[in-house]
Amino acid sequence: LASGTCGLQDGSSVGDWRLPTKAEWEATIARAAALGCSNPSLTSTAGSGCFNDGPQPFTNVKSDFYWSSTASADIPSDAWGVDLPSGKDINGGTKSNERHVWPVRTGQ
Repeated sequence: LASGTCGLQDGSSVGDWRLPTKAEWEATIARAAALGCSNPSLTSTAGSGCFNDGPQPFTNVKSDFYWSSTASADIPSDAWGVDLPSGKDINGGTKSNERHVWPVRTGQ
């Protein structure tokens, strides 16, 4: 991803965007669980409430499976991700499976 592709107009460069790690998803889900958030297991932008409690800058969020950048240690062709309805991190299977992605921008 970079500015000028996929509708981005943020001045980013190739390499600025990446998939979150399994650990980053786990931290996100843990905060949501502490607040009792589910389906999706996400917090509000401020982190003080659940995702559905107020306006969000994110659109088209699916309560579904999202990939992480973390490969499975046992099966390198598989990768971890998070199931937002349940808030569980799971092995999503082979990396060629069609799943959702939620890129994050490094250094912001």
